[in-house]
Amino acid sequence: MSAVSTLSDINNIFHLAYPTATRALSLCVFSELAEHPNTPDDILQSLFILGDKGCQESIALRESLSPSLLQKCLSAEIIHPPRFAFLKLMQFPSEWLTLDMYPMVLFSEQMRIYEKGDEEGSEHYRYGAFHWWLKNHPTAIQLSNLLQLTYLDKDELMAGDARSYIINAIKE
Repeated sequence: MSAVSTLSDINNIFHLAYPTATRALSLCVFSELAEHPNTPDDILQSLFILGDKGCQESIALRESLSPSLLQKCLSAEIIHPPRFAFLKLMQFPSEWLTLDMYPMVLFSEQMRIYEKGDEEGSEHYRYGAFHWWLKNHPTAIQLSNLLQLTYLDKDELMAGDARSYIINAIKE
């Protein structure tokens, strides 16, 4: 999407994908538009209605939302607001939610041990999330998602270590 830079480009892409909103390709395009920083609010509103859960969560994870769009996100209960805030605080990539890899039980466990100031070492919570999954015998798809998440984490050293455990789990 980096080639898309103007409002006109975004409008054109949306209107090309709109007629086929139930097709996987359109949903993929919608998700990309939902994450694009220049997508205007009126298109985000349409994407929220026409898109799937992943598209809605991508919109909810944007840095800023209009009041009406924020209300849609909260009333649709697509994300648990405290969980969302915690993920942002701990610098988890948004894909933890869009890939459905941050379940409420993991959130509850991490909130139980959280103390104010822990965000200074947020990589420990992200590392803990990787290991939580590995202890819970993830499926092949979940292992693949975890592997993908290691490449999205900003702490390359921690992510590389987690990746080695995930690769070992894949080999087993």
